[in-house]
Amino acid sequence: MLYESMAKVLSGWRNSNETLWLTDPPNHQLQHARKDIVRTYQNFFAGRAEFPAFKKNGPQ
Repeated sequence: MLYESMAKVLSGWRNSNETLWLTDPPNHQLQHARKDIVRTYQNFFAGRAEFPAFKKNGPQ
């Protein structure tokens, strides 16, 4: 259910004038990232993993 509700939000963001940068990457990459986020938080709240630590992109 969370995955489907996030899909609607992402579609709205892609069609918004305020977030035009979301139209740059292909849609399937955004869908895969959304799937990863949902799985990560589900594992965290089920006690199977620690709180997600997001990684920095670019030079360290």
